[in-house]
Amino acid sequence: MTRGYLAGVAALAAIGVVTAVAWTQERGGSRGQIPDLIGGLQKVEGCLGVDVAQTRDGKQLIFAWFEDKKAVLRWYYSEPHMSALDFAGAGDAHSKPLSHIPDGTGPIMVLTSLTPSEKPAFPGFDMPISQISIELYKPLPGGAFLGSRFAPDTVKVPHMKDLTPTVYSAP
Repeated sequence: MTRGYLAGVAALAAIGVVTAVAWTQERGGSRGQIPDLIGGLQKVEGCLGVDVAQTRDGKQLIFAWFEDKKAVLRWYYSEPHMSALDFAGAGDAHSKPLSHIPDGTGPIMVLTSLTPSEKPAFPGFDMPISQISIELYKPLPGGAFLGSRFAPDTVKVPHMKDLTPTVYSAP
């Protein structure tokens, strides 16, 4: 494994670690105040929406939708994200994020997931987690919805069918 690859993994792990801390412990601690990742995401120009969830097996998720690559990079270099990397001890370990994605690509959904565990599972990371992942997705044309969608309405998906009756009133 190359040093660059390991630095990238460390940066991804740092984000997951901060997310784990934010969801599983009180804010603050020996390293100071935990950055407000959700609030920070919502303030980034080009962020179309943010949601959080937890799966049956305890995996914790952040879904963040961005209009394009530039918006994701605005988040990456934003104060809350840089503070999160510093908080986790990763600094800017991954110096060229998204370099493999063409400019103009969008919309992009960034899915951050982690699974808390009883004890730390990775050498060098003292957080009790067994899994961390940050994944990027682009919607495919198509799909259908009734009432509303999981993605924010601002995420435009070609050929998505709105099957909601015209006499529909939201709850």
